[in-house]
Amino acid sequence: MNQIKIVLPKSLINGINQNYQKAQDSSKQAIIYAIKTGEFLLKAKAKIPHGEWKNYLQNSSSGLLFSSDIQARKYMKLAKNPELAHIVKSEDSSFNLDELNKAIANASDEDKEEAKEKKIIAELYTGNNEWFTPPCYIESARKVMGSIDLDPASNDHAQKTVMADTFYTIGNSGLEKEWTGNIWINPPYSAKEIKLFVDKFLSSDFDQAVVLTNNSADTSWFVNLARSCNFMCFTSGRIKFHNKEGEQSAPTNGQTFFYFGNNTKSFVDEFKQYGMIMGVVTYEDHYDVIQ
Repeated sequence: MNQIKIVLPKSLINGINQNYQKAQDSSKQAIIYAIKTGEFLLKAKAKIPHGEWKNYLQNSSSGLLFSSDIQARKYMKLAKNPELAHIVKSEDSSFNLDELNKAIANASDEDKEEAKEKKIIAELYTGNNEWFTPPCYIESARKVMGSIDLDPASNDHAQKTVMADTFYTIGNSGLEKEWTGNIWINPPYSAKEIKLFVDKFLSSDFDQAVVLTNNSADTSWFVNLARSCNFMCFTSGRIKFHNKEGEQSAPTNGQTFFYFGNNTKSFVDEFKQYGMIMGVVTYEDHYDVIQ
C-alpha cells in the first residue's frame, strides 16, 4: 500500500515551528506562543486526510520541529481554550505545558464561566490580543485629533498603522506610565483588564482621545466612559479586525468609539460614516427641562 505524500503550505509549517520555539521559553509570554502553536496545528490538521495526522507528524519530511502526537494534542488543547488557559495559569508561575493542561482539565466551574465571558467579550487572545483595528478607523481618529501622541495598549505590528509618538506594550505595561496628549486606545477586552485600562484612562490628564471598545452598555466601565465622553459612535454592524496574516474576524457584538475633546464637530462629521452618533444626557444636567 502506497503511503500518501502530504505537503502543507510553508506558511503553516513556519507558523508552527516559530511559535513552538518561542514557547520553549519559560517566561510569562511563552503561553501566548504556545496557544499560537496550537492554532497553527489545528489549521494544519484540518488540511490532513482523515486518519493520516499521526503519520504526518512522525514523517521526517514534514518539516516540523517535533513529531509527537501527544505533544501536538496538548498545544491544540490550549488553542481550543485560550481564555481558560490564561485564567488557570498563575501569574507568578513559569510556563509548563503539562501543568497547564492539567489545570485546564481540573478548572473550576467559576473559572470556566469567566473564560466563557472573556470569549464572548473578546472573541479569540488570546487574551489573544493579536487582532488589529482596520486602518480607516485609526486614520479617522488621527484626522479628528490632528495627531496620535500615545497608544497605551499596543504592539510593534499595530504601530505600522497607528504610528503613535509613544506606545506601550505588554512588555512595558502602559498602566504604569503617564498618559498625556492625544490618545488612541483599543484596550484589551478581557473583563478584568479593560476595567483597569478604563480606570487608568479616566484618571489621566490628556488633551483628546478616541477609545474603541466592544458595545457593552451593561458594564460599569462602559457606563463610566459614556458619562465622561463628549460623543459616542455606535458602529453599524461589527468591525472586522485582522491578524498579522490578514485573516479577518469580528467579535460577537458591535463596537463603540468614544470621543473626548473639543473637536466635537470634527468627530461627528468624520465618524458618522461608521454609525450612529450619540451623546449622553444626564438627569442632573437637565433637571429643569425634565420637570
